[in-house]
Amino acid sequence: MANNKSVILKIKRQLTPEAKPSWEEFEIAYKPNMNVTSALMEIAARPITRDGKQTTPVTYDSNCLEEICGSCAMLINGRARMACSTLLDQLDQPIKLEPLSKFPIIRDLAVDRSVLFENLKKVKAWVPVDGTYDLGPGPRMTMEEQEKAYIHKVLKVTQYHLGESARILALPRTTLWRKMRKYGLSRS
Repeated sequence: MANNKSVILKIKRQLTPEAKPSWEEFEIAYKPNMNVTSALMEIAARPITRDGKQTTPVTYDSNCLEEICGSCAMLINGRARMACSTLLDQLDQPIKLEPLSKFPIIRDLAVDRSVLFENLKKVKAWVPVDGTYDLGPGPRMTMEEQEKAYIHKVLKVTQYHLGESARILALPRTTLWRKMRKYGLSRS
């Protein structure tokens, strides 16, 4: 549990994938309801170790900050957790941060998850929720089918007010009337 003065974080650092890992300790001011991501942001703003040595900011991933994307996942006190939703108040000190052990290291806490994402793409392992995914070219429509659908939509929006519909469609009323008969469009 964090005390009222400071929080100590022990972070496993690795400059390159081939470099030997080492540990650095940081001490930051305690703030209530602070999560691990905000603690890493504090360290990035002032990258000085607990010994007073200037160092580079810690490299880590984060994206949504809402416990949805999983990009901030890391080992926190030996357990795989998301940094954005893990509160410092609920952790024993010193807080130990390490990269996920099942993925290749890029640097510090950032790992290469490309293999995971490629495998997810292969099996289409996602739930489409917002309609932004590619649905393909869609059904083929002739120009007449498109015109009929557009005229019908405008007629519905204007509640079949012919003058207003003709104005929106930029057609004379007589032309609109002829097209309505041609396509079998009526109020009913």
